[in-house]
Amino acid sequence: MYSKAYPPSFDIDLLLSNDTVYHTEVMVGHHLLIWLISGQTRVEQSDVSMTFDAGSRFLLPHNQVVRFKNSPTEGLPFKALTIRLADKKLKDIYSLLNSFPSFLPVDRTPLELKSNVSLDIMSKFFISLYEKDRTLNKHAVTVKISQLVHMLRIHEPQLDNLLASFETPGKPDLEKFMEGHFAFNISIEDFGRLTGRSISTFNRDFRKTFGMPPQKWLTKKRLELAFQKLTVLTKKPVDVYREVGFEDLSHFSFAFKKQYGYPPKGAMIKGR
Repeated sequence: MYSKAYPPSFDIDLLLSNDTVYHTEVMVGHHLLIWLISGQTRVEQSDVSMTFDAGSRFLLPHNQVVRFKNSPTEGLPFKALTIRLADKKLKDIYSLLNSFPSFLPVDRTPLELKSNVSLDIMSKFFISLYEKDRTLNKHAVTVKISQLVHMLRIHEPQLDNLLASFETPGKPDLEKFMEGHFAFNISIEDFGRLTGRSISTFNRDFRKTFGMPPQKWLTKKRLELAFQKLTVLTKKPVDVYREVGFEDLSHFSFAFKKQYGYPPKGAMIKGR
């Protein structure tokens, strides 16, 4: 269960989970700067996974979907502070710098930030925003986030290529993209956005490519992956349904039985 310290309009969120392991998928529309205060998180992308421990600070680039697997460690709950670096605010910052947008390819993998005195001080300030439960002025927070961006530019010059990149997602090969992302539980609208298509164009191109509606294909692919995990890897249904893109166990069990004629536990028996 997550709690948030401030409204999303402040661009600062406190994420707190008391579950043993918490899985969540996020459509990352803006760059996210994440400070992991306690616990551990595993960031899963379509082809790369990275694990971060308490004390880590990393930047997650925009315009992608990721899965987080957050877990407590050493008796402490998972706790992280996230700061959203919205494109609009970054455009304002870079316009004052008279800096032009970057057109170089953007690396989508999380970028771990090196520790330095300025970043340590800035970290403590933002963490104090929720620990002291202050009444915040939105303008003051915006100013502090601007200061944070300038500080990052000084200590991580390569970030300009990322932060000054305001492009909308291109139009990738639909078949390749869907084969790499079908296990992420996001909406059809988000799949359309990530492939640079309107919802109507996405549905049309999808039917042309796969010969069936998106939701039908997604369910089929997710169940096939679940079957493999249950039979070959002998995983439990409760550990599988989120990994393959289902929101809850009951829906997964119903869909699985409808396609295979027996419940997920039956597949586990067949795999032994």
